[in-house]
Amino acid sequence: MKIFVLNRLAAVVLGLGMFVPIIQADDLHFKKNISVGGTPISSSEVWMKGARERTLTNTPAGNTIILRQCDLKRTVTVNEQAQAYLVATDPQDEAALKAAALFSGTQASQSGGTLTQTTTITDTGERKPILGYTARHLKTTVLVETSANACSQVKQKYEIDGWYADLVKEQTSCQQ
Repeated sequence: MKIFVLNRLAAVVLGLGMFVPIIQADDLHFKKNISVGGTPISSSEVWMKGARERTLTNTPAGNTIILRQCDLKRTVTVNEQAQAYLVATDPQDEAALKAAALFSGTQASQSGGTLTQTTTITDTGERKPILGYTARHLKTTVLVETSANACSQVKQKYEIDGWYADLVKEQTSCQQ
């Protein structure tokens, strides 16, 4: 894993060079906006074409661009605020996948409290065509609670209402 710092000209060239080909012929383009109490918190857009995927995430902390280059078995992460990027090679086999999962999500020791997240997804039965796909109307409820001995007491409930389409694996960019 290597981290590089970009100068302004290189950032512009890198950004334009990777953005232009994707704009010319999108296969799939998704947008997602997240707001709390009517206040926008973040937005993201995903473009997928063949073995390439570009994700742009906008938050109050800044913009992040993630370029999945599945054909090259690598992921490039660009941080616009820091003018830096990170190139990471994707795991190549089952053992590497397991090692990467352990590396990125190691289990924390049980010295403190616990956080329990319960997710319930309800299919309303409604269907409608969206961009040639049959979309399902799903309502999701996420309940997050901490134990009494947790350092931060949390009891939150999120409700997500959206339309979702199942994509054929061959249509998505990175098949794993």
